[in-house]
Amino acid sequence: MTKIFTKLRALVDEALSDRDAVVDKAPVLEKAPLEQDLFDHRLLYIEEDMVNRMLRAALRNHWFFYAITFEFEPNNQIFLSIITKWGNVINVEFTLEDLWFDDYSSSFAIRLDTNNIDTGGFILNSILHLLGNWCLSLFGIFFNPIALGEKGSTVRFEKKGIIQFDLLPNTQVKKFIPMPERHIGSNGPVLLGNPRTSQSVLQLDYYAFHDPVDTFTVPDVPTRTSWLRSIDIAAVLLLPIGVWITFVILHHYLPTETLEFSFSTYFLISLGIFIISFLVMNIPRYLYMYFDSRKQWQSAFVHNNIKIQ
Repeated sequence: MTKIFTKLRALVDEALSDRDAVVDKAPVLEKAPLEQDLFDHRLLYIEEDMVNRMLRAALRNHWFFYAITFEFEPNNQIFLSIITKWGNVINVEFTLEDLWFDDYSSSFAIRLDTNNIDTGGFILNSILHLLGNWCLSLFGIFFNPIALGEKGSTVRFEKKGIIQFDLLPNTQVKKFIPMPERHIGSNGPVLLGNPRTSQSVLQLDYYAFHDPVDTFTVPDVPTRTSWLRSIDIAAVLLLPIGVWITFVILHHYLPTETLEFSFSTYFLISLGIFIISFLVMNIPRYLYMYFDSRKQWQSAFVHNNIKIQ
């Protein structure tokens, strides 16, 4: 029995050793390195209570504002309440249309209907509700952009009640946004956009790139209006001359015997018509050049805002 047991034990040990060898020779699966994300995406939440606390601290010694209070409502509706040092209360309701912050630009746009402004006075409210939107559009046509301070920030009044604020890249408004800590070694740009409001909360999409991103400036759109300007100048010069010559030629057919005018009087009248028509015809030209230059400025501004692709 002892010999049989010894032989069986040897067979078992041999079988176990062979199995261990097979197990050791089994290929080990190597873990494939995971591809690193290009950017870190998060959702930032800004509570209205935090914004109001910071505003109260910033406006504590202001000469005009006593208090400014924001209330965030769903569908990007925002209620603004302003109390002045003289006790006037101004309530404004507007819509947050767009918001964009990056390392190169800072801007946000709101849609304002002057019918949603309440100043607490019947006369001022009536004027604002009747002429407010029209005055904003007219003001934007002739005075856009309007400088905010001396550092380069501007505001623009656009169509349909849109008010666009173009701020400095390092604007103080960013202090109201709770920026998360960056990953170690991440030195790419940070993007903020896509604003959405809910009850008492403003939500923003936060994108932080880990690596630097190549940027470029889109060239200005070429505006080929030189031939239009030439035609415009020719019309401005030729039309008054044509009116003048036509009047001088046709004065022989006018009833001069009843008008009691001499040729010199006709000449002075025609010269006056020439000067007046020259001025009148130049007004559209100057207006055209003014609006054309504004369009060029606006297109260049839009292109300068597009930095990161």
